[in-house]
Amino acid sequence: MVTKILLPQGGQDLKEATVARWLKAEGDQVKEGDLICEIETEKAVFEVEAECDGTLLKIIVEGGQTAPTLSVIGYIGETGEKIELTADDNSQPETESTAQSSDSKTDSPPTLEKLVQEAPMISSSSDKLKISGRARRKATQKGFDPSLIPGSGPGGRIIEKDVLSYSGTTDQAITPMQSPSSISYPDAAGKRAPLTKMRQVIARRLQQSKQQLPHFYVTVSVEMDEALKVRSDFNRALNRDDNRKLSVNDLIIKATAHALEEFYEVNCHFRGDHLLYLDDINIGVAVSLPSGLVVPVLEHADQLPLGDIVEETKRLISLAKAGKQASVAPGSFTISNMGMLEVESFTAIINPPECGILAVSGIQKKVVVSDPGDLCIRQLMKMTLSADHRAVDGVLAANFTNKIKYQLQNPRTLLK
Repeated sequence: MVTKILLPQGGQDLKEATVARWLKAEGDQVKEGDLICEIETEKAVFEVEAECDGTLLKIIVEGGQTAPTLSVIGYIGETGEKIELTADDNSQPETESTAQSSDSKTDSPPTLEKLVQEAPMISSSSDKLKISGRARRKATQKGFDPSLIPGSGPGGRIIEKDVLSYSGTTDQAITPMQSPSSISYPDAAGKRAPLTKMRQVIARRLQQSKQQLPHFYVTVSVEMDEALKVRSDFNRALNRDDNRKLSVNDLIIKATAHALEEFYEVNCHFRGDHLLYLDDINIGVAVSLPSGLVVPVLEHADQLPLGDIVEETKRLISLAKAGKQASVAPGSFTISNMGMLEVESFTAIINPPECGILAVSGIQKKVVVSDPGDLCIRQLMKMTLSADHRAVDGVLAANFTNKIKYQLQNPRTLLK
């Protein structure tokens, strides 16, 4: 029996991925569980295992090629077994000519996918805009306002070549719908460094997040003296061979998980016309790599004791630095910690569809006034919550952030 090899999705928001390389060649024998290829996504590289015993009969998507997630990239079966290729196998990317010819066909009803892709966009004047799905995606990538692009397709429909030939506005200032890549700059001496695929994705997503999400910020200062004592006591109690050394970031993850459990309204995704309040508390931990920023996700952080948080976070960070992806669970909230870099304060950009991200700064000794009015030295750490105002209001953001502060200033509660 022939078995299809599907391109794994590798993440909730990923629509395509690249076959980095095949570890087996056509005609090779494979066993269930054997590694057969490596898949590269925008976030990481991970390995695909064979789901059955047999022969790698055919490779549909070669190494270095990109394909939609969940599409067929190869077949496993018995030697000599015939393969019935589906319409999706070996299909070529849609060209403008095929797009136009398909537009002219009226003898067959359009599919739901076609209707969705080719649904007209609404311009600022509320007039319906005729634009193909490929043209719409290309306009979004380039940051163009589709309503300004002349259409050359049937009935004035905007097609992909119209977007590619459109130069944008002559104004050199960056408008909300204009991408920096579409602006011309004066010549200057320097070394050209093309953007990697990961950096392109980071640039596009952060620009869209900052432009489209109404960020607002809540900052608190946390006295970390007691938390540092708990950390020291925890590590001192470990066996000599136990490498689960507790970090400040582990305490912050645990405190944030407790806060998300109480203030579930922050643990949500914004879905355009509704909010999705998530059942699971999956906390993303921002990790800086030479190639860019990745966010491995710690699943069910609210259910893990501190020791397990230490172990799992180290494992995820280690895999991220090795370019591997350990979890495809969607994150519900992200923590970005630059405390080790001696940063006094910063704000972070939200990772959609999440509605919040916590920016954690370094711990510094400061002179403060105690409740009795005495001057004393405390180890303070600033935290800034970036919240999406479409989903989170100011009072909720303040209460949520102060809950994290309370947990860190009373860290014995985190040991339970």
